[in-house]
Amino acid sequence: MFEGKQRRIALVYVLLQFVIWAKCIAFFVWFGHGKAADFSLADFPQNAVFLDWLFHEAMHVAIGILALSFGWNIVKIKWGKLWLVVFAAVAVHNVAYWFTVAHQGIAYSAVDFVSDSLLLMAFVLAGFVGKNFLLKHKKKGVE
Repeated sequence: MFEGKQRRIALVYVLLQFVIWAKCIAFFVWFGHGKAADFSLADFPQNAVFLDWLFHEAMHVAIGILALSFGWNIVKIKWGKLWLVVFAAVAVHNVAYWFTVAHQGIAYSAVDFVSDSLLLMAFVLAGFVGKNFLLKHKKKGVE
């Protein structure tokens, strides 16, 4: 399904998700929720809320870098396959949140899934477009 660098990027992404799952499980055991959210802030000590925020944002940065790299390594976009990859990646990312009471309900989970999917797709496409833009301008500079 993936080739070369995309396979390595996908593997790093899955390993990153294992780290997220481990944090969610630990928080669920300690606090009853896999992630601090508006509806559950009272269940967390303040230092845990800050650490959770820091961890969560760091994971978003890492995922963004991986998505840009993944897009950079796309040769030709196959839209159906790309959307399936994005949806699978978002499901893998959110599964620990779904099972550790990190979200306040199904509607929240659905909106989060859609917004995460659109954002992940935007970063993948930004990597793809960025590569093609640079290659196009590099060729113009050589001519």
